[in-house]
Amino acid sequence: MIDPGFIDGHSVDYWYDHGFEFSVRKLKKFDDYEWQELSVLWSSQSMEWQERLAYILGDGAVEREASLLINMFCLADKQVTLGAAESLRDMDLKVLKQVAQSLASDHDLSIELAKCESTNEVLKIFARTASFNKKR
Repeated sequence: MIDPGFIDGHSVDYWYDHGFEFSVRKLKKFDDYEWQELSVLWSSQSMEWQERLAYILGDGAVEREASLLINMFCLADKQVTLGAAESLRDMDLKVLKQVAQSLASDHDLSIELAKCESTNEVLKIFARTASFNKKR
């Protein structure tokens, strides 16, 4: 089981200046099992922890990170959603669309995602479907 302590708990200023590097190094060493655990664990952590996770995602195991960020974007509280959106904007659009299509709930949504020409278009689609799913 992964230790949520890989997201350093130092003060905000220290974390964004130095502590995030520790978290990034730990994250880069995760194996498939740890990534699966993280995909479940993140939502039970504090809002600050979730924000920090969204901040460090996007540079490493791109497909896994994109998948997790999309879930965070669709399911988390507003502040975490904004952090996830920022990290998704830093990712390659082609990779993001590919992952988004694999997560799409139906064929029509997958086709709509394939036509997107920007990350913002992808995020708008997920925002629309996320709000629909939250109302159910």
